[in-house]
Amino acid sequence: MKVTAVTRFKQGDIFEAMRRLGWTQAELARQSGLSQSQVGYLINMRRRPTEEIANKIQKAFGKHGEYVDVTAVWPEAFEGFRRIPVMEQTKDVDGEHLLAARGHNPLISACRAEAFEKVSEMLERMDDRDRRVLERRYLDRATFDVIAKEESVGKARICEITSRAERRFRDMALEDVKNHHDSAVIDVPLA
Repeated sequence: MKVTAVTRFKQGDIFEAMRRLGWTQAELARQSGLSQSQVGYLINMRRRPTEEIANKIQKAFGKHGEYVDVTAVWPEAFEGFRRIPVMEQTKDVDGEHLLAARGHNPLISACRAEAFEKVSEMLERMDDRDRRVLERRYLDRATFDVIAKEESVGKARICEITSRAERRFRDMALEDVKNHHDSAVIDVPLA
């Protein structure tokens, strides 16, 4: 039996920060003073944020200990999608495996296991401090304050280290995707 996972793109840095804070799009809108539709357009990558909107989002996150450089996470020339792209991935899964899972989605588990292996592999290629900070931040869910104390530096410095490490990690991931693009179909409309 073939099983297909269909995923709609979201702006991952903002989405992850919202998830760590337990916020919905409506809560981010409330915290930042933006409308829900403005937040929706950004989360769904329909529009590149203006400097004013980016600052409002960064301030809202910053008040709660999250750091997202909203403008840095968007490629310079990217203006947004007119139509939200969809990623489809299909795998063969036998019926017995599905029945044994009892509501557990084996495709997602397989993808998570593959992703975890890939993330671990990429982390091993990073320098020690960057790897330690990213692991504490994203695997252990530690706050910037806690990590700063552990690393014996200020919170602002940890934010800088995290931002730099995230960019390096993203660049490695993009390079890996370029090298292994044949495992997924991506429908990205150009106009």
